[in-house]
Amino acid sequence: MKEKERMIMEEATKLFAEKGFRDASIQEIAAASGISKGAFYLHFKSKEVLLLSILEHHHQAFEERAAQIERKDLSPREKFVQWMDLTFDEITKHREFIITQIREQALPFNKEIENYFREKERVSYFKFEKNLIRMYGEDVQPFLGDLIVLAKGMLKSYLELIILDAIRFDRQQLPVFLLEVMDSLVEGLKKSSLSPIITENSINDLWKTLRSTRLGSTEYLLEMLQESRKNAHDNEEITVTLDVLEDELKSDPIRKPVIKGMIANLEPYETYSGLIDAFNRYVLQE
Repeated sequence: MKEKERMIMEEATKLFAEKGFRDASIQEIAAASGISKGAFYLHFKSKEVLLLSILEHHHQAFEERAAQIERKDLSPREKFVQWMDLTFDEITKHREFIITQIREQALPFNKEIENYFREKERVSYFKFEKNLIRMYGEDVQPFLGDLIVLAKGMLKSYLELIILDAIRFDRQQLPVFLLEVMDSLVEGLKKSSLSPIITENSINDLWKTLRSTRLGSTEYLLEMLQESRKNAHDNEEITVTLDVLEDELKSDPIRKPVIKGMIANLEPYETYSGLIDAFNRYVLQE
């Protein structure tokens, strides 16, 4: 990364934390960075591109530190504790930036930023899956989906407490505390007669939902179309409608009036509401 781009990101992070994303202007960011507004655009095409670069920069720094933990000669439990500690440390470090964005609900969810968060969520699930299996073994497989959700839920709740600074507690003890809670959950589930809430099929559906395919991309929409065909039940009108939508997605340029007409054919059917929403959001942008 160029030194000038690093400086712009540092100054922008300060301004975003102080004023919020929407109120911090490009002119102010440029002035704080010691450059002109025109020079800003030589490095970043927009404020949204700048924000995404900041998020990716911090995530890369986090992953580099996480990789260092992985390389240590530690037990799976010790690595998990250190990884949680690193997570809490990073959130604490960037607390002011995060709290400002939450307060103003300022993060702009354009397609690129939404893709970014979706991919990080997908990676997070797989990371928990890997850690749970290597700590507790294959015996946890029947309850793996539930344990992932419970572990992520606990972590998220304590992260929110750190961000909001609503309750004072010993953060240094938190990773060990959460690990021991997970120990109790695992033992309790293994001894219980309960059936998993999140079955193996549910997990597969979850991975499909959190697919690496970019949200809103043509590939993503084509996958949704293929899934929707299962609900057509030999309805010729629906089948033809889905065929036309698929052809339009593959054409260049896409004819929006044709898309609108086909979407209208699907509107009476509740089962296609998700597909309709996707086309409205990513193709028609309505």
